Amino acid sequence: MLRDISARKQAEAALRDSEARFRGIFDHARDGMLLADIETKRFQMANDTICRMLGYTQEEISRLSVADIHPAEDLAYVAQQFERQTKGEIALAKDIPVKRKDGSVFFADINSSPLTLDGRSYLIGLFRDITERRRAEAALHKSNRALKALSAGNTVLIHATDEDRLLRDMCRVLIEQGGYRLAWIGFVEQDAAKSVRPMAHAGLDEGYVEALKVTWADSDRGRGPTGTAVRSGKTQLIQDIPADPVFAPWREEAIRRGYKAKISLPLRDDDEVFGALSIYSAEVNAFTKEEIALLEELADDLAFGILTLRTRAERDRLQEQHLRAVERLKQALVGTIQAVAATVEKRDPYTAGHQQRVAQLCVAIGQELGLDPERVEGLRLGALIHDIGKIYVPAEILNRPGRLTAAEFEIIKSHTQVGYDIIKDVKFSWPIAEMILQHHERQDGSGYPHGLKGEAIVHEARILAVADVIEAMSAHRPYRPARGVGPALEELRQNRGRYYDPEAVDACIKVFQRDKFQFDAAGLAQ
Repeated sequence: MLRDISARKQAEAALRDSEARFRGIFDHARDGMLLADIETKRFQMANDTICRMLGYTQEEISRLSVADIHPAEDLAYVAQQFERQTKGEIALAKDIPVKRKDGSVFFADINSSPLTLDGRSYLIGLFRDITERRRAEAALHKSNRALKALSAGNTVLIHATDEDRLLRDMCRVLIEQGGYRLAWIGFVEQDAAKSVRPMAHAGLDEGYVEALKVTWADSDRGRGPTGTAVRSGKTQLIQDIPADPVFAPWREEAIRRGYKAKISLPLRDDDEVFGALSIYSAEVNAFTKEEIALLEELADDLAFGILTLRTRAERDRLQEQHLRAVERLKQALVGTIQAVAATVEKRDPYTAGHQQRVAQLCVAIGQELGLDPERVEGLRLGALIHDIGKIYVPAEILNRPGRLTAAEFEIIKSHTQVGYDIIKDVKFSWPIAEMILQHHERQDGSGYPHGLKGEAIVHEARILAVADVIEAMSAHRPYRPARGVGPALEELRQNRGRYYDPEAVDACIKVFQRDKFQFDAAGLAQ
């Protein structure tokens, strides 16, 4: 009997100790935590973090249920996710809207696990605020839509033979590819009223453009974004049409059509402004810095295209003007790629210049393999943005000097798929999206993301994989010092045919040993 009593006391002590440890973990977790009764859906425990996130005290939360912390219009979906979590069908409920005490809403990923305490069933939920992630994704989406519009606009410019058609197609591209609400192009008139005459438009209009009566004079109808862009030669931005007094002459009609923000971009012939491109969005604060830069580039390209078409009547000057247009369009595409590459590398100072150096080596290998110049150029451009997907990876993971966790490494690995998703709809004449997706694939199928083997990997991606390994091993990283070119080449020799394409490996070794290849300090081709 004494032994039974002693064993029971030991079990009770162990239980108390276990509960104390659980409570300590629960109370001090960095993420918000709630314990809900599965049957009643009422909350039994809450840690300080979730109290701060929701704006309630622990006592107030103890009087709440699941339905009290979610918007009414989302309760059916929330209940469905709760039910699936209680049954163990899912652990993570993503992008769940959560309502604070003050009525404001934020989004969270809720990771949960069912457990039993004193014979009752509970669900413990871990709430992670994903507001910043959603904001970053939204900013990336906006930059991506402008990038797609820029690429499609370049295609329109290349094939344009008629000015009126060019204007209509450019407006259409902004609506279809960019997802904007309205786009119109106006030309400057040198009449007494200093009018801006609409030439083309696309999107939700309903007579709005026809009734604008915009001028570039210094008057009420000339101080709006379009008139000011013409007078100043600079981009003009209205981020909140309902609240900005400058937009008063057009506000009522704009609001009725759902216009919330506007950007007007001057069309220039050197220092003279001859028109403006105006774009409207259905969101307040719609235009980000990166998006504005891409739209300014598109406006410059459009202006150049218009001027080029106007010169085609003079046949003796057509060839020179045409060659200039093609070169400028090509440079616009290259400049866009370089801008995207710079954006990625600015987030990771330890690998600054990595993409440029990889591109430099890819060019040398491609030339050694006898690829034609156009294909080598595509190889170079793909290499310049092969790590674009790292824009999705948090900077603290990219720059961490220590070993990554398995979960963090999975985030790093996702950059190939993220990069592909960003670029896949941009119409390049080279397999750039496939290069981005496949540059971590290996000959034997041990790579990622899809475990492709041999010829299933595009040739450019196999070349890129070799160049990427050489540059990565020979350069400094936050988690290790530079190993140098020698050990990197030895890695290629040892795994030639296993991980790396044999022809690409042989060509790479030749350009280093025979041609004495060296990386430029800035990563530019010698």
